[in-house]
Amino acid sequence: MEPITHFLTGACIGRAGLNRKTAYATVAAVLAAEAADIDILWSFAGPVESLKHHRGITHTFLAAPIVAGVVVGGIWLWNSWRKRRRTRLADALDQNAKASPAPPPPSWAWLYLTALIAALSHLLLDWTNNYGLRPFFPFNPRWYAGSFVFIVEPVLLAMFSLALVMPWLLGLADREIGARRTPFRGRGWAIFALTGMVLFWCWRWAEQAQARASLENIQVTASPVTRLALEPYPVTPYRWHAILETEDLYQTAEINTWTGEITSDPNRDVI
Repeated sequence: MEPITHFLTGACIGRAGLNRKTAYATVAAVLAAEAADIDILWSFAGPVESLKHHRGITHTFLAAPIVAGVVVGGIWLWNSWRKRRRTRLADALDQNAKASPAPPPPSWAWLYLTALIAALSHLLLDWTNNYGLRPFFPFNPRWYAGSFVFIVEPVLLAMFSLALVMPWLLGLADREIGARRTPFRGRGWAIFALTGMVLFWCWRWAEQAQARASLENIQVTASPVTRLALEPYPVTPYRWHAILETEDLYQTAEINTWTGEITSDPNRDVI
């Protein structure tokens, strides 16, 4: 998926309840949810190196625990710096001045678990689109792709944005009327967005299966199909782009699972 969806997914993972377990949970989830895309730095070495290494070792089950550890390590350094700074400020205060109470220390075990869940969410989201990833690399170089969600999905962006904006808007309304501030606001909205994403995936998965069954029941090509790929469109789960490969050529087709219509132009076959 594109970076914004990863960031928003991480924010919702943190706010779905893990931020009640420890400080910095949302920060850890946001950073770990996007950290795998650091391999984009290979683009400075040229397009060939970028294509070779993108969604490589950082997008694997082997790297996910390491990514989580690096994120938590960075937060530990930040927390240590803040503690030292708070101590220096307290020492500089007048003896009669009252220093602000120190926040409770983070639970590093919960923080690591949060970062690990977010790091694994990156792999899951990338698997759902048609680019896919190599989760078992370097032991298994095979690419895996669910191919049922477009790489930029406005529906997911809208759900996650709503889940993060609505608590803020409701908080503004509460302050206008002088209501007491609710701690950890937004948990329900975050759970709503994450649940909605899973349901949206299930819907698209079912429509993809229906599109595949329609193609298998109708002879679209003149010769038997050896391989079939179905690519999604954004927003609508009913439209699918099919690539059908035979021994001599491949042919494209468009499927609408809502109407059952399948269109293909044999003049566009490529040998």
